[in-house]
Amino acid sequence: MKELVFTGEMIGATEAYTLGLIEKVVPPGKVMEAALELAARIIEKGPLGVAAAKKVINRARTFLFIKRWSWSPISGPILRLLKI
Repeated sequence: MKELVFTGEMIGATEAYTLGLIEKVVPPGKVMEAALELAARIIEKGPLGVAAAKKVINRARTFLFIKRWSWSPISGPILRLLKI
């Protein structure tokens, strides 16, 4: 993963899926159809549950970010800048 960030190397959808960067690969020309199907499945769920799940995921991401950056001497200024 670091190699991708440092080099800016482009990768295909299959490799991105393998690395866990994306959750699904769809055939060309089927992206909108797949997105609408996903949206329809999400809409069927309760809005409060979806909002709560989103909040948990975002907080977990923030926690992992803080945990990974906590060793860095620049972590303090970065976290203050992000207001975390």
